[in-house]
Amino acid sequence: MNGVYECSVVIDQVPSDEWPRKTGTITVLQAPTIRPGSTDSVKMIEKGGNASIVCDAVGVPDPNITWVRSDGKILPNGKAIFRGSRLPIRFADVKYSGVYKCVADNNIKPPAVSLTQVYVFQEPTVRVLQDSVGQLANGQLEAKLDCIVQGYPTPTVFWMVMDGPMRRVLTDSDKFETTKQATDTQNLYNGEQWYTLTISFVQALDAGEYFCVGNNSKGEGMGKVTLFATTECQGPLCYSMDVGLSGKAGLPVTHAHFWTVATLMFVALTGFLFRTFEIDK
Repeated sequence: MNGVYECSVVIDQVPSDEWPRKTGTITVLQAPTIRPGSTDSVKMIEKGGNASIVCDAVGVPDPNITWVRSDGKILPNGKAIFRGSRLPIRFADVKYSGVYKCVADNNIKPPAVSLTQVYVFQEPTVRVLQDSVGQLANGQLEAKLDCIVQGYPTPTVFWMVMDGPMRRVLTDSDKFETTKQATDTQNLYNGEQWYTLTISFVQALDAGEYFCVGNNSKGEGMGKVTLFATTECQGPLCYSMDVGLSGKAGLPVTHAHFWTVATLMFVALTGFLFRTFEIDK
């Protein structure tokens, strides 16, 4: 226990105030601990606003407090590390959203760690992976349109298409399907979500302008992708096209192989029957 301790030598027949004595202070070293009541676990900030996130820790000796971002990105102050119990955030932007890590260390193991989730209110922003996508319009293939949406609160995302002078909302069907892709932390910033519109059985009438729309309580964002018809199949899953067998592009080579194998089997069977007929004669 911490405190001041005194050691005295008792000598008989000598007044106690004349006894030799020595005092000393004992300090018990303590590893850091986080005070949860005064440490931020979640912080919500309006876009453009100013705030601070707090990490309160105790220990003996007093711990040093260091802030970093869990994803390794730069802090709002433009540096990788900040030292101090209060991390300031000035002119908050959506790029400041994410998880911040506070580490309290006084060289007594183990150090204490606390995480703070920061949300910055922001209208949705939308970016498309390709602003134009082509596909062979033979009624057999599909096209994929991709967009990445970011904002807080988490936006509602949907796709629209130009239908005459108006935009029409697309609902999931055999023709159109919207899917949310699994988060790819290597290619996405914190809070970004990846959405794909799959258009099946692409025909010439499907060509046109498609819009990825994100909407939340702070506003709306939109990105545009143009779908156009090509003369060849597009995409990594396309089969080779065999024009000679079908008379036109568009017949997958697997179908052509089936026709060729069936024809060869027929020819072989005909030859076998002919030879059998000659032997019987």
